Amino acid sequence: MAPKSGRVNDLLHNLRGEQYRHSQNLRRSRVHISSAPTHNKPSLPFNLVDLELSQYSDPNDDTSSVPDQSALKKYSGPDPPKSWTLTAAKDTCHTAEWRRRALAVIFTYRRDPYITTNELIDNANLDFQNLPSLTALCLRMLINESSTSDFIEYIVPCLPPHLRAQLVRYTAIQCPLSSAMLYSLLEPEGHADGELLVVGPSASLPETYFLSSPTSNDIVVPERGQNSVSKDWDSDDWTPNPLQTFIVMSTRLAPPLFLTLPPTITHMALLNISPSIALHRLPTICPLISFLDLSYNTWLNPMSIDTANSLGRLDWNRWSHLHTLCLRECSIPDDVLIKVNKHRWEDVVIIQ
Repeated sequence: MAPKSGRVNDLLHNLRGEQYRHSQNLRRSRVHISSAPTHNKPSLPFNLVDLELSQYSDPNDDTSSVPDQSALKKYSGPDPPKSWTLTAAKDTCHTAEWRRRALAVIFTYRRDPYITTNELIDNANLDFQNLPSLTALCLRMLINESSTSDFIEYIVPCLPPHLRAQLVRYTAIQCPLSSAMLYSLLEPEGHADGELLVVGPSASLPETYFLSSPTSNDIVVPERGQNSVSKDWDSDDWTPNPLQTFIVMSTRLAPPLFLTLPPTITHMALLNISPSIALHRLPTICPLISFLDLSYNTWLNPMSIDTANSLGRLDWNRWSHLHTLCLRECSIPDDVLIKVNKHRWEDVVIIQ
């Protein structure tokens, strides 16, 4: 007659126990285990046997907390390259929400009654979504329903300068244009109604852009509350605006392009660009700047020795028209910020 399974388990347990105690005696160890059968006892920790018991556990006890994240990041063999372990947070600069937040400041300081992009700014500052304007809806349909060739050949020639500028602003946030579509909107002046906005990585400016484009290099300072040129684009004597707003985001700004910037620029935003630029040369190249945004540049957070030296050599007093300086997510020393407002009648507004 075959023995019962429970009897066999007891015999095996006793044999293992005797072997264990014998080995412990040889080691002269005082650690012992219970001789009672344990084949029917739970093997899980007590706080996991019944989930309802967790409500009686000590809230200050950290033993049942989530394990250390560093212990979970173990790999068999050497660690993978850093480029393989990039988190999604590092790619937020390619989202529409990040672009809206980055451009909201310069759009606020560069409002134009002929460019109805207020909904782009308001969505970055308010908790609710405003209804888009009729112009924005029409421009969205033109972009979505047209191919690149049809857009360049049939639609762009019919758009006046202020609608081109509005279309560039809208697509810069929602769906950045390719270089071909962007250049078609900037022709023939090289900008859209005095504004040049380039968003990468889908678009970029060549190094000889300002050398080959008919962008005016004449310094024009309009009176406050007045426009330097006529806004009646349909009139016979209409003349285009000079380039006054220059925005480059998430793309490369080559040094030859930087050194040939037109001196007519009054509003400039260099957001998340590469490589670092010679900041001390900027007042000489663009002396009329009144708004400057250098936010989200990795070479300013933290700064290298060359960048720190270039920033220290920058002569802030040469920008007599400067009224707003935006430095979001930039590690700028306090002594540099003090130099910005040194010897000024009115302090520059610094946004950090």
